[in-house]
Amino acid sequence: MRSRLTLTAEPVADDATTELRAAVEANPDDLDARLNLAKALAASNQNAEAVEHLLYSIGKNRAYKNEAARLFLLTIFEAEGNQSPISIEGRRALSSILFA
Repeated sequence: MRSRLTLTAEPVADDATTELRAAVEANPDDLDARLNLAKALAASNQNAEAVEHLLYSIGKNRAYKNEAARLFLLTIFEAEGNQSPISIEGRRALSSILFA
C-alpha cells in the first residue's frame, strides 16, 4: 500500500506529461526525460507504460543516476503486487536485460 501511495503522491498535469512525451520522442536516449515521464505515468496509474520506459532506460544505461530507473521500477512492481501481469512481465524483461 505504501508503494502505491508513493507512486501517486505527486500528481502530474496532463500538459507536463505531454511535454515529457515530446521530449522522449525527440530524443529517445534522454534518460532524464524518460525517467520523469515514467514517474508522471505512474502517478497517473499508467504503470504498464511507465515500466516500458524504465526498461528501455535500464537497457541503455542501468547505472545511470545510481540505478534510478531500476529502483523506481522495483517500486512499481511492489505497488502492483507479485501476481500482477505488469510485475510478472516486467520482471521477466528486467531479468533478460540484466542477465543478457
